[in-house]
This record gives sequence, C-alpha cells and structure tokens, in this order.
Amino acid sequence: KMKRKLQFLFISISCLFLLTGCWDQRLLKETRFILAIGIDKAKDGKVKGTYEVENAQVYPQSAIITEVEGINGRDTTLAVNNKVSEKLDVSKLKVFFIGEKLAKEEGIYPYLDILLREPNNPINTFLIINKGETSSYLTNPIPDEAIPSDYYQKLIQKEVDSGILTNMNVLKSSKLYAATHHDILLPYMKQSPDQTPVVDGLAMFNGDKFTGQTLSPRESVIFNLLDNKKSEQQPSLIIKIRDHEHPNIKNYISLSVLNSKRKIKVNSQNEHVTGKFSLDLDISIIESPKYNAQKYDEFLTKAIEKELTKRTNKVIQKLQKANSDGLGIGQQLHSFHYKEFQKLDWKGEAYKNADIKATVKVTIKEHGLIN
Repeated sequence: KMKRKLQFLFISISCLFLLTGCWDQRLLKETRFILAIGIDKAKDGKVKGTYEVENAQVYPQSAIITEVEGINGRDTTLAVNNKVSEKLDVSKLKVFFIGEKLAKEEGIYPYLDILLREPNNPINTFLIINKGETSSYLTNPIPDEAIPSDYYQKLIQKEVDSGILTNMNVLKSSKLYAATHHDILLPYMKQSPDQTPVVDGLAMFNGDKFTGQTLSPRESVIFNLLDNKKSEQQPSLIIKIRDHEHPNIKNYISLSVLNSKRKIKVNSQNEHVTGKFSLDLDISIIESPKYNAQKYDEFLTKAIEKELTKRTNKVIQKLQKANSDGLGIGQQLHSFHYKEFQKLDWKGEAYKNADIKATVKVTIKEHGLIN
C-alpha cells in the first residue's frame, strides 16, 4: 500500500515538471481597452487619431478621450499607448469612425488593415463615415450618455434593425470580404445644429473610396429593399399620395413593410446593359388621416405603387450617378453574362449609362384597426 502511494506521489510530482504556464496570458489589471477609434486627415500626410479608452477606475461611468497624430494606424495607437501605464487592447472595440475627407481621398482599406492582422482583434466593429471632424463625435458631450462608444453602437444597431442601415462591419467593409463588382454602402453620420449626432443614411462607395454622395435615411430603406436585405423590424415609410389636401397631413399615409420579394434580370447586348428590378411588397397601413384604408384599398394601392416606383428609380439613378454599384449589377453580369461583361468598361461609362429600371407592386395585407 505504502509503495503504491509513493509511486503515485512520484508520478504526480513528475507531471508537474511537464506542465507549462500560460505564456500568452493577458491580465485585466495590466490591460486597458480601446472602445472607439476615429481617424481624420492631418497635415503633412499624417493621420489624426481620436481614441476612447476605458477609465479603469470608474468605468462604465466615464471613459478617457485622447487625440494623437501619426503616419498610420499603428503609429497613432503607439502614441496613445505611451500615454497610459497599461497595455492597450482593441478586442472590445465597438465603433470605428473614418472622416469623409480621408475616406474620399485615400480610401478605407489601408486603415482597416491593422484591425485584421491580429486574431484577437474584433471583426464585428461597426464602421461609420462621418461628416466633418471625427474627433468632435467622441469629444462633444452627448446628452445623458457617459460612454460615447456605447451610444453609437446601440444607435447603429437600432438603425440596422429598423431597415435603414446595412449591417456592415470592419470585416465586411475590408478588401478580404470585398465582392467582385459589388460596392459597399456604409452608415453616414452628421451633427445637428445643437451638435447632437444623427444617422443621415448611407455613404456610397466606389471600391474603397467614398464617392462624396449619400442616400438619405428614407432612400436607404428603399435601397435595402432593392438589395434584398432583411431587417429584424418591419421597415417604415411615409408616402405622399395627394397634393391638395388641407391640412397637409391628409396628403400622406404611413406604412410598414411586412414582407418583400425582389427579382432582378440583367442583360448586355452590343455593349449596352439593361436591368430590371421587380419589387413585391406586402404592407400594413399604420396611419391614414384622410382615407378609409379598407374602402379605398384600390386607390391607395395604385398611389403607393406609383410613388414607390418613382422613389426606387431615383435611388438607382443616384447610385449610377455616384458610380457606386451597391446593388451588384456588375456582379450579376460577371456571373451570368461573362463574355459580354468582358467587353464592357464597367466602372468607366458602362454602369453609368446602363438602362436600369424598377417597378414596385404592393399588396395591402393589413388596414389597421381604424377604418
């Protein structure tokens, strides 16, 4: 018995020598997390970075905002690292702002590269294009909000769920995820006169460069329906159906989209591209101050179809004018009409001059409780 105990003790002690420690462990007490990053163009070809870093002593009651300059993303991060005693970590990064001037002149791919190199870095961080100086979005106080990154993360997610914004993040916006002949659209943010940040629709891109053109929130809903993107909530639209009613509110109705189906057909012949979108919507009338929605079902259906068809074609025209193929027309041609596509200067003039039209069909499924 004693011999067995000694043998077991010897084996146990021997095993201890074979065990290794966690050489790559990261202690929380030695780490400070970056929660938000904003980058802008600075003078002499440098980048201005604004960083929101957790205030370890009182987080989540407050965070620390610091501004630095550097030649690239790594250089600005090192500059911030020199200001804190702990090691910086971006694994909890929530939002990444890129100033519109930088996105327009230099593109976004070079500035996303640093976030895609390390396995611990997040890839679901929301990417935002902002109007004006990026630093102001993180330094200006937001009413009743202590942590800017929390506010922006919740705001963007809410707009994605509502069908206004596309669900784009750092990975989906990078060259690693880039689809052939299918441009991206990213959340666009501006500040209201009282300096409150607001979502102002979608920024249209040509490749990795911001075109300088945007879709309004109302147009963004149409774009997402055209692009067959589904949302957690039912997208809402306000439709003008008359011009002469008084008071003015009687000229409008409000609706929500219960279900949508999109069909697309593209073709290329003699280097001329044609495309046709068919959008079928099941809707619910949620506000109709003038008309009994059930009694005037046919009139309202035609009026809504006419207005939505008009709006949808306007969105397509804006995309073409900006040379932003956010609906992936080029991808469709490349996949199904490859030989014809090879003859086209797609992002030269072919896309801009393509004859692309849409028609919208509506079925009123719900008329509301009040008739």
